[in-house]
Amino acid sequence: MSHISWVMTANDAERVPMPLLNRCTVIDLQRIGLLDLCTFARAETARRGLSDASGEAIVMALAHPVSRTKYISLRGVIRMIERAEVLERRPRLQ
Repeated sequence: MSHISWVMTANDAERVPMPLLNRCTVIDLQRIGLLDLCTFARAETARRGLSDASGEAIVMALAHPVSRTKYISLRGVIRMIERAEVLERRPRLQ
């Protein structure tokens, strides 16, 4: 077992039992900010070959005042990108 590394996650380290916490190296990560999410959205839409309009629509949604009152996670941004990808790839009616 000496060659095994464990990675554990917790939203709140204070709720982890002390005997377990004493055996771990705790690394606190900062929340992902709006600028980080916008940068990721632009890069990921480009990587997936989506239009600039899709990337900018996601950024506008993230920057919208209603969105800024809630915490939007990276997972939420990925869902937006996946939805944009579905919409761009669907067949168009002539």
